[in-house]
Amino acid sequence: MTALQPPSTNPAEKLYDRDYLEWITTTAAKLRSQDYTQVDWDNLIEEMEDMGRRERQSLEVSLQGVTEA
Repeated sequence: MTALQPPSTNPAEKLYDRDYLEWITTTAAKLRSQDYTQVDWDNLIEEMEDMGRRERQSLEVSLQGVTEA
């Protein structure tokens, strides 16, 4: 959250800041039950983007090791 945004009133976003593992469990359950209106979309999208960046970085490091060998 940036300093320019007001604090979130969304309980799911507060859970994300308070208990990350519980947020993951809760988010997965909401998606499985197709309860899309209650999903913390902002944090879910951010997590997916971060996961994609980590995977790309890992692949790049692995490929560097192959080409240097």
